[in-house]
Amino acid sequence: MRNAILLLAALALMFGCASEGTGAQQPGNQPSSSAAQFLLPSASFPYTAHYTVSEGSGTFTKTVWRKGTSARMDLEIAPGSSFSMFFFGGKGYSCSSVTGTPLCYEIHAGTQQESLSGIFEEPDFSSGKELEPVEIGGTVGRCFLFPYTATSKRKMCFTDRNVVAWDEYNATASTTHTEYLNGITYSAEDSVFVLPATPQAPPIEQN
Repeated sequence: MRNAILLLAALALMFGCASEGTGAQQPGNQPSSSAAQFLLPSASFPYTAHYTVSEGSGTFTKTVWRKGTSARMDLEIAPGSSFSMFFFGGKGYSCSSVTGTPLCYEIHAGTQQESLSGIFEEPDFSSGKELEPVEIGGTVGRCFLFPYTATSKRKMCFTDRNVVAWDEYNATASTTHTEYLNGITYSAEDSVFVLPATPQAPPIEQN
């Protein structure tokens, strides 16, 4: 669990999110600012996917929603303690409920923009070596080994609609990161893309 908490804290710091606030925010009412333009590829279909994630001795859950050009990813280390990333309307937001009260920040332009935009792209199988299919989360996963580092590979499996069903790689020399699909439904409600609090500009970093 310690590793899961550290991962959550690192993500929160990376995207300018530390604690949390109440009140629903409709996607059309975001404040205009210098938030990055996250132009995600449009999903061919909506879906809601639930995962279990483990790294070292830590285990937590992850949920991913996609619909059109909107996306959301939640990491939950304990009931009521979660970190979320939202992407819609060309902008990105990070929200956290680790302290109990939700608080949301805009994700500003920087090195995150390109890497995050790539999270939801269609997989490129050209560099992968195909493995035997396996059953994961009530579906049959098509599996591949992809180059990851100079000395390691990344194993990934996908549903018949190319949603990630398994992802395994070395987080460190002695720690393996694994996440696997528990279940998927091919639908996503508009309400899941509503922010739990009015977004704020990220805190100014102190030197």
